[in-house]
Amino acid sequence: MERIDSLSIRDKIFWALFAFVALSSWSSYIVTNVLGLRSNVYELYFIPLIIYYRRDIFKTDSGKKLKMKLSHKAFNYIGFVFCCFIVGLIVCGFKEFSGFSGNLIIEHIMAYRFVIYSAFIICYFSQVNSINLKLLLYICFFSVLGDFVAILTIHSANYASTVNLIALSLIVIIPIVQNHIVISITNVLFAFVVAFRSSYRISIVVVFVAILFSLIYSAAIRKKMKSILLLLLAMTAFVYLFQNFDVIVKAFSDSFGMNYASYRRISYRLTEALHGGEIGRSEIYLERLQLCTSEVIPFGLYRRAVGEYGWYTDTPFVFILDAFGLIGGIPVLFLAIRKGVKICVLSLKKNLPCLGILAIMFPIYIVLFIFNGTFLFWTYVSCLSGIVLGYWFNPNVNQIE
Repeated sequence: MERIDSLSIRDKIFWALFAFVALSSWSSYIVTNVLGLRSNVYELYFIPLIIYYRRDIFKTDSGKKLKMKLSHKAFNYIGFVFCCFIVGLIVCGFKEFSGFSGNLIIEHIMAYRFVIYSAFIICYFSQVNSINLKLLLYICFFSVLGDFVAILTIHSANYASTVNLIALSLIVIIPIVQNHIVISITNVLFAFVVAFRSSYRISIVVVFVAILFSLIYSAAIRKKMKSILLLLLAMTAFVYLFQNFDVIVKAFSDSFGMNYASYRRISYRLTEALHGGEIGRSEIYLERLQLCTSEVIPFGLYRRAVGEYGWYTDTPFVFILDAFGLIGGIPVLFLAIRKGVKICVLSLKKNLPCLGILAIMFPIYIVLFIFNGTFLFWTYVSCLSGIVLGYWFNPNVNQIE
């Protein structure tokens, strides 16, 4: 990793530990398995964060009361999120008292609090004046490292393990765009090892997409010769990998002691998906698209997995519908897409690394929104996701460096 001169040793240790635990799959494991709590009370990880930064958080001027400053747009967005929460709560209450099974009210409250946290993160980073790319890369690296250690230890018996897909993307994108060739190669190799060892197919796809768009941007926009050479090398490696995919995956699985179920998941099923398979998943996706005409108002967050297909994981648009309804979900998606396109246009006009990194995250979000919704509702992932989205909505993003 690159040196971070602006951070003290104490800061480095704090953020390394915090990212390793709170921004990886260790977060839920510690709360539910170690502490024995019935649900993932992620709020526990806010405590060390508040204590460490207590002087900045609770600092006031001349004894005045502490005030949280929000722009008019940010205040409206927070209000909109809370209104959707209340409407969803009423709908869940009506359903539960009408005889629907399950504690819908409790489930909605437990799930929606993560939407509210994400909203505050987005609003905060929509008003900051700088992007510390070194710190962001540092945090993402230890987040992915935490997931990797969890895969090798507490999740070693699982046929597939989840990873922080936003952090996995950023550890690839940031060094390539900044043209740090040694860190780029190191992080790309590390990202591939984590992605393949997790047997989580979307993580492999995300790494490929991140590499492709990062190299294209760095070569075409920033006109870096090293990136052009790396792009040619990556294309050659991709062709070789595609032609010898099963052999390479088998050798990798043998080296890392992966079980047969994990090997089959990334070999047979990924190959099947590339050749138009996954019929069961596509049918469920199309079936849930029909919800768009019925969920006009927020429906409440209480969906669960059906078989191996999770409602929110495999069809993220259902999460948006349940959280905001059709009447609120369409504007939210429209604004996000418009801001993403705007960032891409700005990155073409200004040769700024921060804009390039934010722009490359746009196709990443598109891939995730189609195939995997964990960036929306898994808190340790949505925290980093909220940071990126917050910068998208920052009115001074073209001046941030």
